[in-house]
Amino acid sequence: MDTTQPEFYPEMHLRARKCIQELFAYLDLNLERGSEIELYAGWDDGKGSFEEPQDHRLDLELDIHSFELGERFVWQERQYILIKKT
Repeated sequence: MDTTQPEFYPEMHLRARKCIQELFAYLDLNLERGSEIELYAGWDDGKGSFEEPQDHRLDLELDIHSFELGERFVWQERQYILIKKT
């Protein structure tokens, strides 16, 4: 789901942002300092979607403790995110 254009899908954009905010808040609360977790976005549609390679151009590394969710943040298909807590 492309939520990069909130003016076209305002309700979906708000729901997607809320889900990401809740996930990141949960991780910030439950990760111990010095630990990390890997996240990957992909659909298991039963048609081999997970067999497609990761798109390394989308890789992202962030510190969950200091990360601020920007207005245009989108967790994209086949995106790998390494979350650290320092």
